[in-house]
Amino acid sequence: MYFLNPTVPKEAVQSQLELIAKDILVPLLAMFHHFVDKALSYQDGTQTENWQVLLIICKCMYFTVRSYMPSAISPLLPSFCGDLFRILDSLSLNIVAPEGGYLLRLKTAKRTLRIICALVTRYRKHFDRLMPSFVTSAFRIARKSPDISIKLEWYRVQASYGSCSSYGLPCSVD
Repeated sequence: MYFLNPTVPKEAVQSQLELIAKDILVPLLAMFHHFVDKALSYQDGTQTENWQVLLIICKCMYFTVRSYMPSAISPLLPSFCGDLFRILDSLSLNIVAPEGGYLLRLKTAKRTLRIICALVTRYRKHFDRLMPSFVTSAFRIARKSPDISIKLEWYRVQASYGSCSSYGLPCSVD
């Protein structure tokens, strides 16, 4: 009810969700780490089974953290987010028409970004200490994309000439 009407106080985490998190999701996170290691060891993207499992676990975690943060999950966030950052760092955005295993990798990365958005917007006190890693990962992704790299270079040139203030942008880059 809290999300429908923000004036209503937040409800406590439901006991069923706590039980599910403790009995099912915590072991899944251990498997998640194993599958991330296994999937990232193959750079060609042919491990579709691993990426399917990763996508399913990411969906489970997303639906869990988008509304409640079970107490069994919060201590595991640093290692889980570390794996999410590794997935994001493994992306190559230069592929014109992704297919098969790489398409699953992109879907998993998209779900990863949704999880991170939910953590940032709803559980800031848990995610604040992970923010530097997230920003570093975001910059790595930006540098890999040719379109973004060109825009960042344009912004850097504009900042060096001081003309960015005429666009309402801050003139400091780095």
